[in-house]
Amino acid sequence: MNNCKVALMFSISAVMILAFQNCGQQGEVALEGGPSLAKSSSDTMVVNPDGVNNDADDGDIVTSDDKKKSDDKEQSNEGKSAGSCSNIKIADLLLQVESVHANSADGIALEEENASISMNKLHITIRATKDIAKLKHIFMVLKDDGNKVLDIENLAHDLKTPSGQTAGIKVHLDSEISLKAGEIYSLQLSIDPEKQIISNPQKCLFRPVIKSARIVVALVDTIAM
Repeated sequence: MNNCKVALMFSISAVMILAFQNCGQQGEVALEGGPSLAKSSSDTMVVNPDGVNNDADDGDIVTSDDKKKSDDKEQSNEGKSAGSCSNIKIADLLLQVESVHANSADGIALEEENASISMNKLHITIRATKDIAKLKHIFMVLKDDGNKVLDIENLAHDLKTPSGQTAGIKVHLDSEISLKAGEIYSLQLSIDPEKQIISNPQKCLFRPVIKSARIVVALVDTIAM
């Protein structure tokens, strides 16, 4: 009888060993009342509380922080202000005009608020505050801030002008003109940005002289613009 018990226990032990070996070959052992043990691709056992083998590699998981960084990178060039002005391809420029005057620092005033100049608007409206005879050039003073160069990648570069914010940019007229006090005129500029703007690694500079311009009597639709 004792021999039968020993044989029976030996048989049960052998069956349990074989069962565990088969489960090990299949990659998981199910424990009653607990999580399954899933064998990972690196031969280490990873506890999966859902009983599902997750084969995804950690490097493939996209977190909310990763998505935010990606979105930030895509928007990094939008409206970005760049410091360097070296070898840029100019798409547009913006000059914020503070005032205009003749040789005596008066005689001409701006006739429009927030006067500005761009490649799509190369004119400003002015008014003669006194009679001026044989005017050959005028001076255009820029505001301290807001003067920009826009490149083809939509990056805005600060634009500075030597003496442009103090003495003003000297604007040469193509021909002499006499102005009458109270009359409204249009100052029309000719600007080639490739020649007018000096680029270097430090900053963008606007040459303080415009060599070609004219003053004509302003039309009603010109004033409205």
